Amino acid sequence: MADNFIMIDSYPDEFNEEVTRYYEILSQLQRLKHDVSDKSKRNHYLNKWVQELDNKIGLLVNHRITLEELTNICTKQKEMPESVRADQQHQLYSNLFYLLQTSPGYIATLTRAASLEEIDALLETVMFSLYGNQYEEREEHLLLAMFHLALTREIQNAQDLGTLMRNNSAMTRMMTTYTRRPPGKNYVKTFFSTQLEELATLEDSLEINSIKVLEELRNKRGDKTIRRGTQAEADADSEVQKIVKQRMKTLENHITRFLSTMYTSLNKVPYGIRFLCKAIKNLVGERFPSITSDTTTIMVGGFFYLRFINPIITAPHAPSINILSKSPTIHGRRALTLLAKTLQTISNLATTREAYMKPLEPFLFTNHDAIKSFLSNLCQVPDFHQQLEMEAFLALSKRQLSLQLRWKEICNIHNLLMTYHEKLVGEETDKLTIILEELKARINPQEFIVNPETLIQLPLESYWPDSPENCIFSLDNAENAYKFSILLLSKIFKAVPHCLMEKDLEKALMKARKSNNEEVAALTEVAIKKIHPLFENEENSEEFRSKMFIDVKADIPTIMELIEQNSDELVDLKIIYDDLVNVEQSLTEKFDAYDQYLVQVRRAATPSNSIDNSQSHLSSMKTHKFPFSQLYREGVISDVSEVPEKRRNNLYFLLSIEEAGVFKIAVHYEGRENEIISHNFHLEDLLEHQYLQNPVLSDLGFVNLNAKNLLLLIYRTFPIK
Repeated sequence: MADNFIMIDSYPDEFNEEVTRYYEILSQLQRLKHDVSDKSKRNHYLNKWVQELDNKIGLLVNHRITLEELTNICTKQKEMPESVRADQQHQLYSNLFYLLQTSPGYIATLTRAASLEEIDALLETVMFSLYGNQYEEREEHLLLAMFHLALTREIQNAQDLGTLMRNNSAMTRMMTTYTRRPPGKNYVKTFFSTQLEELATLEDSLEINSIKVLEELRNKRGDKTIRRGTQAEADADSEVQKIVKQRMKTLENHITRFLSTMYTSLNKVPYGIRFLCKAIKNLVGERFPSITSDTTTIMVGGFFYLRFINPIITAPHAPSINILSKSPTIHGRRALTLLAKTLQTISNLATTREAYMKPLEPFLFTNHDAIKSFLSNLCQVPDFHQQLEMEAFLALSKRQLSLQLRWKEICNIHNLLMTYHEKLVGEETDKLTIILEELKARINPQEFIVNPETLIQLPLESYWPDSPENCIFSLDNAENAYKFSILLLSKIFKAVPHCLMEKDLEKALMKARKSNNEEVAALTEVAIKKIHPLFENEENSEEFRSKMFIDVKADIPTIMELIEQNSDELVDLKIIYDDLVNVEQSLTEKFDAYDQYLVQVRRAATPSNSIDNSQSHLSSMKTHKFPFSQLYREGVISDVSEVPEKRRNNLYFLLSIEEAGVFKIAVHYEGRENEIISHNFHLEDLLEHQYLQNPVLSDLGFVNLNAKNLLLLIYRTFPIK
């Protein structure tokens, strides 16, 4: 049972059961939100480590770093960092990060001041540590407030619209990083994964460039013409034109289906992404008041598609996205690119740039009105700033705020603040200046922490102690004070809805004050003190109390509605968590495969007489059998266009070690004694081939293999102990 459940024996048994169920769901939801944030952060670092090792191994293959350097990197990253609680020496850092989190303006300015070399590490800390609880309203709203401030400065300083948020700037990296968080990816996966999977697994080409279609036909006809076909030749070929026309119709159907799903799922787009769309629209309109509504729509579409939707469409199998079960086929990859390209063109309300897409323009134009309506509706979301003020008030009552950061993150933020201090503050009495000066006088970061990967559990505390009782709000009139009171009371009673069964507001508050949830009890205590003066200022205090209680009840859904809302959110979060677990498993397997590779390289670097290359040792490494379906699913087989579909299930592959560093793959057909074809793959050839732009191996004739995925299969199949 949830912590905030208290005895309510005076109410009907049915209501008791409903409240108990609500609290249980609420408790599960809070735990799952925490787990999703933790898993998301873990996967972020895993993906980063895998990419780093991938690059480092490439350097090793090309003899640009030593084996010892790579081994040290891998060992350091594989070991989970220790976690320690902050001690008294960290007190000033507690004060510093409390200030940075609750005053987003500092980070917003810092993101503009930092260089492109510094921005990625900064964003990593901001997105996954400072505001890492992605499903906690307070941190999400603070992050969006930071984005709003950064966007405001970016747009105010823009000289023209041509390059605004189009180049590779700190702002565009921030926007892209934000959209890759679980809420955004889950939206795309929930509503579009089925269609993306269909396109990604296409075995037939959807190419509409007539010159490329001509090349396809020439290959199919056995034409050995070396020179590339011309546009005139493609236009004159009736079969080419017929194929292009058919494929364009198929592409139009896919686009129509995608747009239809997008329109009907509008209300499921994450709030943060919709708020950023709204901010872009309003800020661009304020900065360039003479532009048309179509121009602001194009700016919104530029963010929604260019930074959010299209990167997922074009790489749905990437480890950081991972919404497909397997890598796209060659034809599937091209189909996804065409879909993304077309969606971007529609949202730009423009003509196509490529000549081969010109025949699509009539279809594109028919979608302009609908896309403008969608992007306009996308921006129709409420503001959160009053809610943020409430959350700041709630934070003061919690007294239990904390962050978990690596020591190197703390040091990096400290160094950036010192480097760009003059750009961040306006006067010597600025709060940041005061804390930084004291840090400079009292702390040398190198004195008491050695391992930069050490995790610090850092409590967040204000340098200037405050409390809910003496917190002063910017409520300039009675109407705002009343609205704020309703917001505060709604927050309390959503946590303890059974208290609304009391006869009046005063008794409901007394009931909430006795809650076992210390946060609710403390907040209720403060609310009583804050709201009481409002009653005294009213001539008819009883009537005023009654009206406020009615308004609060109207603002809170019924217990069954709360159960339904939270149950739906719980289901969605479970899906997200399961996806994160799958991503973690995939990344961990890749990381372990790289670890196995290090062992292989280490053996290869050892003098031959120290390696057991005896035939008896090699014969002990048994042959492994893999069905066609498994290797295709895992991306080892990259192209099967020359294999008849009805024969694929009868194919199987035998993988064995012929000698140290040489791996044999033999292709067999069920029911036949002899192999169809085989080839010996040398480890060093595979290692070099995997870094080519197109790492395809065609040594098995009718079946093409992916070098990188074949290496992963080898390391997984023959682990070195």
